[in-house]
Amino acid sequence: MGKNFSGFDGKITSIAPSQANPDVIFIGTTNGEVWVTTEGGGQDSWTRINNTGLPLRYITDIEPSLNDENICFVTLSGYNSDHVYKTSDLGKTWVNLSNSLPNVPTNCMSIHPDDEKILFVGTDVGVFCTYNGGVSWLPLGVGFPTTSVMDMQFYMGNPVN
Repeated sequence: MGKNFSGFDGKITSIAPSQANPDVIFIGTTNGEVWVTTEGGGQDSWTRINNTGLPLRYITDIEPSLNDENICFVTLSGYNSDHVYKTSDLGKTWVNLSNSLPNVPTNCMSIHPDDEKILFVGTDVGVFCTYNGGVSWLPLGVGFPTTSVMDMQFYMGNPVN
């Protein structure tokens, strides 16, 4: 059924446990494989889930939903194909969310903690955001430099009084 870590065909590039269910863990690799376990990561509990609609390209980031263990987003590197995908069924199917994103590597992603339709991606040319779950994307802010963004995280600190 599953496969242990030594059976992965590429080097691991991203590991992402679900906050909704800590037994669900996703892994991405350099050659575009995506794996999931629903059993907390036991040696023989891994199932490959990228053969259902994802391009075989370097997985740059994996972001599981904060509220639903079945939902996960992945970002991909490379050019001339799409860069952001979503599954709502633990990887049985994938939906392309790359509409209106530039054709550049997408390196990281962050999900708004209060509204999972608000997504942010870091690319080789800056940060882009969507307020409608990936139907359309816009550059973030005004005057943000055209630079590679390799990592990001949502910080919900205390408001300044």
